[in-house]
Amino acid sequence: MRNTIFIFLCLLGWIGSQAQSNHLVETFGNVYRQYIFETIKDFPAPKGYRPIYISHIGRHGSRYPVSKGYVRNGMDILLLGDSLGILTADGKALLRAYIKMDSICSGQYGMLCERGIQEHKKIAERMYNRFSPLFSQSGRKRVNVSSTDLPRAIVSGANFCTALASLCPGADFHFVAGPMYYNLLCNDTDSRISANNKAGALESDRYMDEHFPYDTFYGRLFSNPQEMYARLKTKRLLAESTFSNGTVAAYLGLPDILDRMSPKEYQEASIAYTNKMYFNHCNGRLAGSWRVHFMDSLLADVVSKADEAITTNSNMLADLRFSHDTGMMPFFSLIGIEGYDKALDFDDSYKFWDSSALMCMATNLQMIFYANKQNDILVKLLLNEKETTIPLLKHTIPHYYKWSELKKYFLSRIAQ
Repeated sequence: MRNTIFIFLCLLGWIGSQAQSNHLVETFGNVYRQYIFETIKDFPAPKGYRPIYISHIGRHGSRYPVSKGYVRNGMDILLLGDSLGILTADGKALLRAYIKMDSICSGQYGMLCERGIQEHKKIAERMYNRFSPLFSQSGRKRVNVSSTDLPRAIVSGANFCTALASLCPGADFHFVAGPMYYNLLCNDTDSRISANNKAGALESDRYMDEHFPYDTFYGRLFSNPQEMYARLKTKRLLAESTFSNGTVAAYLGLPDILDRMSPKEYQEASIAYTNKMYFNHCNGRLAGSWRVHFMDSLLADVVSKADEAITTNSNMLADLRFSHDTGMMPFFSLIGIEGYDKALDFDDSYKFWDSSALMCMATNLQMIFYANKQNDILVKLLLNEKETTIPLLKHTIPHYYKWSELKKYFLSRIAQ
């Protein structure tokens, strides 16, 4: 009986630990959090308007760590500690967790995982069910699909289209991918962006030095933290790597990495990373004035494709685009969509930008175009399937924008 009670209490403790871990990841998982499907709510379109066309852009789904080097960022520091003989029991457990993750991810770094496949299939199915009248139009059958040339984006698009095609067998899909589409949909390789990313890393170092409990974290992993500090260029790297790789490992079914971070450590590392991402790629006060304009060409493409699609003789059902967070963050900031609309200082970004909700894996923006018999066009914006707004542009009709007004606003955002 005593053993049964002990096992029961252990099970309760494990369930409680898992619940806490899940809550932390959902709240602070940042750009590494898996997509979470929520109940769909729609404000109905005005009488006489029906959906005719969708302009969609989606981030690739949940994936394995982006590269082996990204995992080695943390693992190599632990291996160094091990070679010096100063790893504690917790440090050795964390090292084993990293080694296990590296083994499981071998040959799959940067690739979409099964969860990512299912995310895109389900988003496509929900889109079809939500806007089924759109997909039953007799005169509109063409679906244009473009992707960057990275496999995780291509495979995301392929699974999205497979699911959509099974529900809409009459649709005519045209899928393209390549470096030119990476430049259009992501465009993040310019040297100015790289320099800004380095500045963001330095800002993150400063913020973590002020807020992250390094002595507690390193003291739990190393018997001589000061010796490790002396050998590292930055203390941030192990903490950031454990936060980011631990979040990915959690949805891969490997919770061991996150088990070695306290809730406070996880939260503080996430806040610093949120601030860095907004500084690097969004409407940061220092670089946002030029960073977001790397997506001018994509916004112009969205406008021109939509203009072609809304003509009464068009055969277009949808334009589907598949990209990455470093392309979509500045694109959303250029548009000024809610959550990306403020110019923010580094330390304040996390207070206004909920990165876990607004740039998780498989993040998507759907622009749904509605027409009446006079071909007057309204547009509804959905960010991660939730109705959203552009704070700088007032609605003429609740939850819907007139395309003429939205188009004028979009063109005004493009640098002249």
